[in-house]
Amino acid sequence: MALLYRTNAQSEAIERNFAALEIPYTMKESGDFYARREIQGLLAYLHFFADKDQSGATGGDEWLLALLNVPNRKLSRATGGQLRNYAEIRGKRIWEVLTEFHADSLQAHKSLRSLREELLSITAKLPVIKDAGEAIKIIRRATYFDDWLKKSEKDEKDNDRLQNVQRMQSADSQYATIAEYLAAVQKVRDEAARRKAERAKKRKKEEAVTLCTGHSAKGLEWRFVFAIGWSEQILPHHKAEDIAEERRIAYVMATRAKDRLVISSIDSWNDAITEPSRFLMQAQILPTAAIPAEEETIERTEQEELIGGLFLVDA
Repeated sequence: MALLYRTNAQSEAIERNFAALEIPYTMKESGDFYARREIQGLLAYLHFFADKDQSGATGGDEWLLALLNVPNRKLSRATGGQLRNYAEIRGKRIWEVLTEFHADSLQAHKSLRSLREELLSITAKLPVIKDAGEAIKIIRRATYFDDWLKKSEKDEKDNDRLQNVQRMQSADSQYATIAEYLAAVQKVRDEAARRKAERAKKRKKEEAVTLCTGHSAKGLEWRFVFAIGWSEQILPHHKAEDIAEERRIAYVMATRAKDRLVISSIDSWNDAITEPSRFLMQAQILPTAAIPAEEETIERTEQEELIGGLFLVDA
């Protein structure tokens, strides 16, 4: 059995709910949602603010070191090690020595002071947040997180790291506190560790649901396939320049099932209203009224094939 989606960002809700329901799954992609660098960076911030000592002060050393270069502040590993040693010798937490520690370079010194100011700004706003999603929003603004992602996405167009972050923020909004959200994430990470251990024991893949994108599903088949998120902005992707390529991805997703295929759409994505995918109209599964003007007519050629009465594409 497989669950297919257009973008990696869609796997977040699936992984979180599968972990909560103890549904075993395996992934065809490079890693689970929470293993992605941009997500790990935001998690480090959340852990930092959730990690309180007996006095109630925030600032876990492990998490502070993890977020030193998220976004990139051009701080070397050596600087992080020196900072840790400086704090340990004085019996203090790293957070407490940020202003008195003298880095090897002026650039590093300025970066550390800037980091402290950003963390203080975030700390001042956290007491009045209404949910964990708002905490992510505050962190993104204070650290210019989105600007960093946009710069680093030039060669990673399809990965859509900014969309992953937006999806994380939307998911966080379901939890009243940062601690509640981190507990839910930990369940997902525990499940990922369990799956890794079971793979090491050569557990049969058929026992778990396969999660993967339409891109990665090409050439593969399963008895049962759930193709999710057939909505505008997702499929076709909101950044797509070639609708024909998006249609081919939809074709791949719609032809992976040996016995049964289930296609679903959603009415909102990342807090925005969405409409059913135009591809559902073109397949005559839904009325054609909502098809954009440029997509209303598809020229038929000898290469076109109607797949199981479901989808019309260039074969």
